[in-house]
Amino acid sequence: MKIVHLFWWLENGGIENMLADIIKYQCESDEIHLVIVNNHINQSIYNRLDKRCTVHNIGRPAKSRNPYYIVKLNVLLWKLKPDVLHYHGDVFRFVKLPVKATVFTAHNLSWGEKHIACVDKCAAISSAVYKNLVTNGYSNVVQVDNGVDYELIHSRKKTFNGFLKIVQCGRLIAKYKGQDILINAADSLVKQGVCDFHVDFMGDGESRQMLENMVKNKHLGKYISFLGDCDRDYIYEHLADYDVFVQPSRWEGFGLTVAEAICAKLPIIVAKHEGPMQIIDNGKYGYVFDIEDVQGLVNKLIYLKSNYPSNDKVEAAYQYVVENFGIDKTAKNYLKLYTNIIQSKEKV
Repeated sequence: MKIVHLFWWLENGGIENMLADIIKYQCESDEIHLVIVNNHINQSIYNRLDKRCTVHNIGRPAKSRNPYYIVKLNVLLWKLKPDVLHYHGDVFRFVKLPVKATVFTAHNLSWGEKHIACVDKCAAISSAVYKNLVTNGYSNVVQVDNGVDYELIHSRKKTFNGFLKIVQCGRLIAKYKGQDILINAADSLVKQGVCDFHVDFMGDGESRQMLENMVKNKHLGKYISFLGDCDRDYIYEHLADYDVFVQPSRWEGFGLTVAEAICAKLPIIVAKHEGPMQIIDNGKYGYVFDIEDVQGLVNKLIYLKSNYPSNDKVEAAYQYVVENFGIDKTAKNYLKLYTNIIQSKEKV
């Protein structure tokens, strides 16, 4: 098959990194193209793309209303004549090319009927997203779980010495990712006399200045650091330096960084969303606190310091993620979905 993945941009985010992994696996069996509409390309992500994948940059300035770029996109697709168009974002609003199969990946809970109706299948990234879309009456929805390339992630080998090194990875968008909740938890720990810990935030985003101001105003500079926009290779190498991963999100459709941290063999503390709960098998392989419950997070951190999990428990969590959320499984499930769509149309 000739498969074209379409993305508005290529930023240093979990979705983009996972797409690079999917492309690598799909290049083993098929002809893969990646079309990036906007002229926003992160070099570290671009460098990770498999060299067998042909990358096309439409070069559209963000938010441009110039129809030239839409025409350019459609002309390119007409020349490529793909069998499959796989949309990662609502680029399909501007594509007027009939193909054998169209797929749209829904990464959140709020995509409307107008989006799903434009494609043959809408792929939900988790059981939480799938249930939400189906419950709201949307059709053509299938579940294709996100996945991680666990073989690339360094595993934690050090022994816990009582000083808790905490890490949180992701875009600094507090209204979704809840980094301020973790900062407030750190503040509460210090006020309770628990000072043998440090938090590192890996990532950048619109909330960084606000979060840094929080740390400054609460006099937590000794306890919290912002490492900035770390590339995937750095994260996969250095997750193993920590003792616990915390995901304090206010919203989370899946939780790719949670799965990555488990593959680094870290204990996990997550806010109680269906996405992360799927990854830790409803609490079997991680610790859970109620959404926005600062004291609940504090309690889990204090408990973890005194009851650090055994290697057997961490290994069991690792095996669960490897068996259920490997990137090879995700990539193969997408290929199977493309084939099923094409075959179903051929039978009509």
